[in-house]
Amino acid sequence: MNSVLKVEDLVNDIVTIHKYRIEKRNINLTLKVCPRTEVFVEKLGLSQTISNAIVNAIESIDQRAKAQNKNEDWKLDITSEFLENKIILNISDNGIGIEKENLDKLFNYGFSTKK
Repeated sequence: MNSVLKVEDLVNDIVTIHKYRIEKRNINLTLKVCPRTEVFVEKLGLSQTISNAIVNAIESIDQRAKAQNKNEDWKLDITSEFLENKIILNISDNGIGIEKENLDKLFNYGFSTKK
């Protein structure tokens, strides 16, 4: 069921759920979400999408840390902007990355690069 949600509140709630994992790995979190922006959306689906992106970022950092066997200045940036009547939410990290051929598949239902 769709409802009006404040993006900032939703993102903050999801980050709180993952805060332990972020802090345990010494990941520097930058959180800059437009205040007071609202969307009319199905909450569960959007929450799951954002949560999955955060988990994937954390796992990407884990993979890079294991591959390099050293600590770095690990980063997870979550930002948003209001552009042309749309809210753009960016979740980025400095983990291992994703293959270019998989970029178009990221939001396909059930897509995963995990075995």
